[in-house]
Amino acid sequence: MGKLTERLGRLKSPEGRGFLLKRVLGGFGIGVHDFYLMVQPVPQRPLAGRLGRNIEIRAIGPEAYREAWFPRPQRFIDLRFEQGARCWVAFKKGEAVGCIWIMPGAFREDIARIRVVPLPEGETAWDFDIYINESMRMGRLFGQLWDVASAWMREQGFRWTASRIDATNAASLRAHERLGARRALHVRIYQLAGFELLLQDGRLRLNPSRRRWLDIPIPLPAELSRAET
Repeated sequence: MGKLTERLGRLKSPEGRGFLLKRVLGGFGIGVHDFYLMVQPVPQRPLAGRLGRNIEIRAIGPEAYREAWFPRPQRFIDLRFEQGARCWVAFKKGEAVGCIWIMPGAFREDIARIRVVPLPEGETAWDFDIYINESMRMGRLFGQLWDVASAWMREQGFRWTASRIDATNAASLRAHERLGARRALHVRIYQLAGFELLLQDGRLRLNPSRRRWLDIPIPLPAELSRAET
């Protein structure tokens, strides 16, 4: 009874209801992507300590990237590099164990036919697909990757960075908010037979074309904007 009560309690939360919706519609062949677009200040100080003796983090270009490193299709990787995205990969004794991607501007997403446009342009980057091997998730590698990427963003003059966080992942939302992230938009995308229906903060948009990407401008949350004044 204890576990059943706990699960029923989770369904009362927005994240729990979103998870249930994805499961139910998935049974009918309808794909659902439910996420928040978050914005946070680029950190001015490192989050983690020095790299361990066996850890190396370096920028990787399209020629050096290897599909076998992480569970990502090569077509996604090619699209990222074509758009100008930057990738840093962490190695432990020569083995790839984690990565982070930064896009210095608008980005055509992997999951759907949308193009996220972080605002203000030139001041807000897009960070995505931070991946850590399971064996390294309890250590400092996330912070170390984030420190390297943050240093690059500061050098390029970026003041904020935007990202996509699964709306059903309450733990990840809380973790990002602890780092100063604030919610800019709530987006839900329904996919069926090549059609995509976009629900953006209550506004419906239909994309019937397989070759068209819908732009989603990501405004700077008022809370962050006020903090700068």
